[in-house]
Amino acid sequence: MREVTRARGLVGMMTALLVFSPGCKGHGGTQGPSAGDDPAVVTALRLVDQVRQVQQGPGMDPMLLDLSLMEDLRRLEVTRAAERRKAPKDEVQRAFDAARPDEQVPAIERARRYASNAGERLKHLLQGSCTAEREPLGTEMRVGALSAPLAADFDELKETLSRVRRGLHGATLVAVKCERGAVGMLLVPTPTGFRIVDVVPTGRSGSSAPIRAPPGSSPPRAPAPSGSGPAAGGPGHGI
Repeated sequence: MREVTRARGLVGMMTALLVFSPGCKGHGGTQGPSAGDDPAVVTALRLVDQVRQVQQGPGMDPMLLDLSLMEDLRRLEVTRAAERRKAPKDEVQRAFDAARPDEQVPAIERARRYASNAGERLKHLLQGSCTAEREPLGTEMRVGALSAPLAADFDELKETLSRVRRGLHGATLVAVKCERGAVGMLLVPTPTGFRIVDVVPTGRSGSSAPIRAPPGSSPPRAPAPSGSGPAAGGPGHGI
């Protein structure tokens, strides 16, 4: 747990560097109507540039991810999937327990695996010039879906849901639309910038599958932001 807490602290510092560093150009470049004023939009666009500039390797800095919140979201979604199957209560709890992060693997390594997977997918999904903007309605629906109550009520699940609701407070969904491909990025604020907790293709280029977790920890499918594909209010988690 100490490593997870340390990783979350470093995320904020690294994101601050991303948000306030000089602009960079990827393949085709990125731009947005309010990118100069809105740090959430700047974060999303510069992440895309960062990923696309790297010819080999994922290009996404794992310190930009809120690992603890992402892992909590995955545990909740695995539990929701079990409930949707109308699994017995003991099976629901087993599903929740089985999705516990492997703390024998250091937190930074788990974040690196997520970042590698997400970075490679973003390279293939997004081509050409990009624009971005916040989606307030999409934010409301996405946060509502990820933090919705569950039927199960065992203590650890309730604690996890409570953490997720606190962690998503102030979150914003940024829609990134490129000449080819589009994604929605759910960002949570820090005192100095933003961390990424969810990235999902919107289906604009024919795909509605989420950017998947590393092998052995694949979360269920996720919906897209409002107005850009499948409804943002459905279940599922992206990265």
